[in-house]
Amino acid sequence: MPTPGGRVPRLLARPGVIRVACDVHAWMSASILVTETPLVVVTGPDGGFTLKEVPPGSWQAVAWHERYGEKRAVIVVPATGAVTLPLSYP
Repeated sequence: MPTPGGRVPRLLARPGVIRVACDVHAWMSASILVTETPLVVVTGPDGGFTLKEVPPGSWQAVAWHERYGEKRAVIVVPATGAVTLPLSYP
């Protein structure tokens, strides 16, 4: 356990989900998602998001939720305009 305000740097070299938990307080936990791409976004309070600078083409989109896991969809990004990601969670 680090001292208050202390840091414990770690290199997260493999993609995937890392679960972090407190040794003292069972209710203190976090999830870290390590990705292989810089094209990542965190949703807002309403669950919406905008991912900018995605090159045109066909891409596999992955949504991840700490309770519901992964959902995947193939999307086609046009040269201009926006795309709606066809994924939803309960």
